[in-house]
Amino acid sequence: MNYIDISIIAISLTIILSGFYVNFQRKSDESEKLKVATDNTLLIFRVAVPISLIISIVIYFTRWGSFEFNPTVYVGFGLVAIGLFVRWYSVHSLGRSFQVNVTIMKGQQLVKNGIYKLIRHPSYTGLLLYYLGLGLIMHNYISILILLIGPIFAVTMRIRKEEKFLEDHFGEDYTEYRKSSSRLIPFIY
Repeated sequence: MNYIDISIIAISLTIILSGFYVNFQRKSDESEKLKVATDNTLLIFRVAVPISLIISIVIYFTRWGSFEFNPTVYVGFGLVAIGLFVRWYSVHSLGRSFQVNVTIMKGQQLVKNGIYKLIRHPSYTGLLLYYLGLGLIMHNYISILILLIGPIFAVTMRIRKEEKFLEDHFGEDYTEYRKSSSRLIPFIY
């Protein structure tokens, strides 16, 4: 086992623990919630994202689809670090308004400052960055594809649901916010 193998295991465990924290520790009392969406996007997210991680790790360790080790591995480490920072910064910026379920909290205000001034869904941006980074560290074409396809599918479904829910609640304020910000990538998308 080389340092890249150990790094992949460590990063994967960090991502898994991060996911557990978001899913099981970031909950609030039901009395604090104003509206909660009923849909299956959370279930899809909770299945697609971890399965993508597990399959990519298995493929990496079989070495099937690997390409020659090159400097993109180091870019991958940077993307993982940036992605984790962006995800956690965005989660903590929302405070109690960040919920795993698509939820509007009592007294919730639309956050349009900080990272949210540029990106409406920075938590998902961070997640996609660290999965892309992990794929580059794996230096494996198949792992990169798997690490992007599952999460992009899940994130796209969640964003559609969240944006509809937020627009229904915040109305014109959210419509204007959508015009002045990007979904995931500043100034691009």
